Amino acid sequence: MHRIAWPDRPASNEFPYGNVLDMNEAHQAIFIRREDGKILWSLGKVVPDRNDVVMLSHGVVLEGLPKASLHSVSIDDFGIVILFYSEKSDRQPGSYIVGRVERDRRITWNRPERLDAEAMAGEIRSTRRTGMVAAVWSGHMTAMSSIKARVGELDRGELAIHWGIANEVEGGGFPTLAINDLNRLVQVHETDFLLSHRWYCRGGTIDPQSHHILWRESEKIGKALNYYGRHPIGMLSNGLVLEMHAQTNLGPTIWYRFGAVDDVGDVSWETEEWIDGGPGGFIAFAINNSGTVLANRGARLPFNPDSLWVGKITGS
Repeated sequence: MHRIAWPDRPASNEFPYGNVLDMNEAHQAIFIRREDGKILWSLGKVVPDRNDVVMLSHGVVLEGLPKASLHSVSIDDFGIVILFYSEKSDRQPGSYIVGRVERDRRITWNRPERLDAEAMAGEIRSTRRTGMVAAVWSGHMTAMSSIKARVGELDRGELAIHWGIANEVEGGGFPTLAINDLNRLVQVHETDFLLSHRWYCRGGTIDPQSHHILWRESEKIGKALNYYGRHPIGMLSNGLVLEMHAQTNLGPTIWYRFGAVDDVGDVSWETEEWIDGGPGGFIAFAINNSGTVLANRGARLPFNPDSLWVGKITGS
């Protein structure tokens, strides 16, 4: 059984990176935050042996967006970054922007592109090496929305994504997504059917020729009451899946659980119950194939600058 071994203290660097993050196989980490109407980026280097994240560079992605919502950021092994965001409040267009980490550790950004006319929650994730990209999103920030999905291919030279057709997946909201280089994916979302506030998980595989997702059936994985409205999820090349979420009462506490997705996209969990991951009222994390876990375990919302942790996946 897998577990996360956390150090006894947060990472030593206390720079306020932000609570939207990702990390590639080279331990390059990208952080996004909003401040004074600007969307800001920071590039860091995770040093697991020293329990440290060293800041390499930082800058501005976009300006003039005082009400922007930041949904996700993804960085692949070639230094290509995809940021997914919405400009304003509920029921507003969702946009993305693609950038590239240059040799001087600065990021060159292309112009923003529209993903959908209504995309207020969700994630865009890229594979580490193959250039496949998947997106899931809901039209507004409630569990009574509908979830759509879309697959595309990353053009690293043009800093663009060539998308296939968007399709509606099912009802629900707050979807999160994990994808790996074997074209397996896992999606987690909340549904509000008759005020049940349940969280569901759905695995699948991508047909690389048609860009069609072959979804498996949704599986109920927990009750959403008293939980912060996102269940981030990550997946390794071998299909190992990690889901984490924050309980907002009686603590607050971070909970996590490991599982595996097979060749056809079925997800099996190692334990029936979640494992106590320590204190935290918010969680955002990234994992890589070396077993490193980079997490913002915020003590308060929206994030606590002193809550960046570097953990290690143990067990088998």
